[in-house]
Amino acid sequence: MTFEFYDDKLRTNVTVPKDKVSKTIHRQDGQTQYALLTRTIDDRILIRHVSKGDWDKLSVPEER
Repeated sequence: MTFEFYDDKLRTNVTVPKDKVSKTIHRQDGQTQYALLTRTIDDRILIRHVSKGDWDKLSVPEER
């Protein structure tokens, strides 16, 4: 299974394998956002926001 992330620096979509992806929750001002995280080769973080349903279904490690 692979995921697509948008790389702002390269201005293109990047395909990432499942074993390089983690999930996290961002809470701010009473709002909750669910996201997937990955790192590029040059150690930049790429974020993809997903719905709670999709976030719950994924079996990837959770980053805190």
